[in-house]
Amino acid sequence: MRIGGERLAALLVLVVALQACILPLPSETLHAVPEQAAGALVPGTSNRADVLLRLGDPSRRDERDSHFVYEWETLRDGVVLGFPIPFAAVFQVSCHCLVVRFRPDGLVADLKQFDGEVQSLLAPSPDMESSGCQRDSALSAQIAEWLARP
Repeated sequence: MRIGGERLAALLVLVVALQACILPLPSETLHAVPEQAAGALVPGTSNRADVLLRLGDPSRRDERDSHFVYEWETLRDGVVLGFPIPFAAVFQVSCHCLVVRFRPDGLVADLKQFDGEVQSLLAPSPDMESSGCQRDSALSAQIAEWLARP
């Protein structure tokens, strides 16, 4: 018995439909900056070493180390499409950045947390070059504007 192209396509769609389902995923925060550690940083008193000891290596920094940016993402309302082999995952993602600006003498000048817009996207792949926060142009613009102020 020979199956025609249209029937084969319909059969494949049926097989996928019978195997596919939507599974909810729990909310998760990735690499969040601990509020207690950030709260312990005192402008005019804390220095770069204090920041690094409390928060670790920053996600980004400028070439002169005049500021550090710590990024993290909150994934929520996630679903996996497909079972038993998942073929896609969709999340609501919000980006957060703690930006620490330093004075020329190395002391913390000020710090501020920025929260990006909630965006829907397919699950980030581990080989992506930039984080979701860096792809959030509005968030990047807010940070750049704040850093440009004296």
